[in-house]
Amino acid sequence: MGKINNYSVDSVNPGDKVLCSDASTGQTKNVTAQSISDLTTSASVYRAYITQSGTDEPVATELAGNTLTGEWVYNGVGLYSFENVGAFVDVKVAVISSLPQSANTRIVFNGNDDDKVYINTYATSTLTNGMMTDQYIEIFTHSV
Repeated sequence: MGKINNYSVDSVNPGDKVLCSDASTGQTKNVTAQSISDLTTSASVYRAYITQSGTDEPVATELAGNTLTGEWVYNGVGLYSFENVGAFVDVKVAVISSLPQSANTRIVFNGNDDDKVYINTYATSTLTNGMMTDQYIEIFTHSV
């Protein structure tokens, strides 16, 4: 067994090397502190104000600091999706909206697939266009 020297404790820099062992092969290797940080910060967020009318695609006024990107698509009356190929693989997804929920007006976030988060808008239980006017939407993903 090798000797580990006693070193002073300093702050860690992103490029600093860390000695680790590969769990599947047992091989010893060096990784950067940044690569370890990247594993633990696997959350992404998309924030925007959305407006949709007629048969137009939703128009987004995106907020600064988004780490998730995508494209809004009109799929049919009251049916929309936020799309980014592969963005929703092996992640948990949460969606927040400012559209008021009532018996006459509601927005429903359907389950996601690997590439899309679906949003449906209703008025009195009927799929309806034009229900989003400057509505806040937040899509949050996190790897587990």
